[in-house]
Amino acid sequence: MNSLTGNMRFQNKVVLVTGASRGIGAACAHRFAREGAKVVVHYLNNFAAAEGVAKSIRAEGGEAALVQADLADLSQIDRFVDAAAQAFGGLHILVNNAGVAKVGAIETIEPDQFHHQFAVNVGSMLFATVN
Repeated sequence: MNSLTGNMRFQNKVVLVTGASRGIGAACAHRFAREGAKVVVHYLNNFAAAEGVAKSIRAEGGEAALVQADLADLSQIDRFVDAAAQAFGGLHILVNNAGVAKVGAIETIEPDQFHHQFAVNVGSMLFATVN
């Protein structure tokens, strides 16, 4: 029984939120949980922060699982989406929240930085969605 205070419009839905260990992603994860969803919290390398989000969802009566992946590595996308779906037996909603940005003058962006940003911000979103 979910004791969270929401309208439960996402009850029995499984939601994967990328970049959910902090900021907007964490807020999205909490909101979906409050509305009855089982939430898969994605993180890159901050397990403690991601586990904190999941623990807080569970403490409020929700269900949460963790999945780690480097979204810049497109070869990890299939494994990442499959792991998320296996956590609760399916996947209904994907929130493509994770993103990276090089801050500074455009002429200072190196090709490897551009490719990394493109892989995370566009490639992962595309390939996770079509998976």
